[in-house]
This record gives sequence, C-alpha cells and structure tokens, in this order.
Amino acid sequence: MAQRRQKQRKGFSCKHLGSSQDCPRCHQIVQIDESQAPDLKSSSLNTQSQPCRVWQVTGQHTTKQQWQQSFAADPIDLTHLPKPIIIKTRKILAALDQGVPPAQLQGKRFSFDRTLLRFPVTYRYRLLCRWYVDRIIPLQVLSHEDYNAVARNKKRLNG
Repeated sequence: MAQRRQKQRKGFSCKHLGSSQDCPRCHQIVQIDESQAPDLKSSSLNTQSQPCRVWQVTGQHTTKQQWQQSFAADPIDLTHLPKPIIIKTRKILAALDQGVPPAQLQGKRFSFDRTLLRFPVTYRYRLLCRWYVDRIIPLQVLSHEDYNAVARNKKRLNG
C-alpha cells in the first residue's frame, strides 16, 4: 500500500517548522505572555526583518550562549558530539572527578595497554581515559567505528 505524502513544512526565521504563515509555536508563546503583560504587541509576530519573539520572550538566546560557553569548562573537546552524548559524558567525567571507581561506571581496561580505560557513554560512543597513579585523565570520546580501530590496536592514541 502506498504511503501518503506528508504536507510540506517550511522553516521560519526562528528555526521552527510549520505549515501556516506565522510560526505556530511562537504565536502560542506570545499569546500566553500577552495575557500576563498586555504591553507586548502581537501585530509584529513574525516578519522577515525581525526575528521571532520566542528569543525575546522566553530567553532561549541566553541559554544557547550558556550552552556554548559550557564547552570551555570541559577537559576534552565535545563540540562535535550530539547533545545527549555531551550530557552523559559530562556526568561520567563529574563522577570520575568525585572519585567514583571506574568499575562502578562500567569502565574497563584494554589488554594491550592496562593504563587505557574505556567507558561506554551510549551504545555507539565510548569515552577513553588514561589512568595515572593519582588520577584519571580523559583523552577523547569516540564513535564506535573509531573506537574499534583503537580497540584492535591499529590506531595509536596521543596522550
């Protein structure tokens, strides 16, 4: 049986998607806020020259800036990873900083290099760390394809 084709959705300047002329999400948020603060004007909801009002009303722009600034505090580069992987990796790194044993986080050593640890972040990503006498230093987060080359001892890690 042939599938029905979905209606084409268009992208608005606020990065939301929809099929109407105005952004339905931003329109809904502005209506809620107008009931609380009647001084906002709803006539200029979504024009091409002005960005969507969601950024001004809910303050999402500041949270995006905070998210970008949070990468400066990470000990390794996590900017190329999806958001859920970043969050899980940060939880593992925070637990290691607090002194949680690696075995409790499902950390295992490699047989060819006993100082190299691997932690499963998700099914497809692994966190690699180096175990020194007094601390554990994170090296990088790898996808499972890149991790396989390291696990088979075909790719050397710097660190």
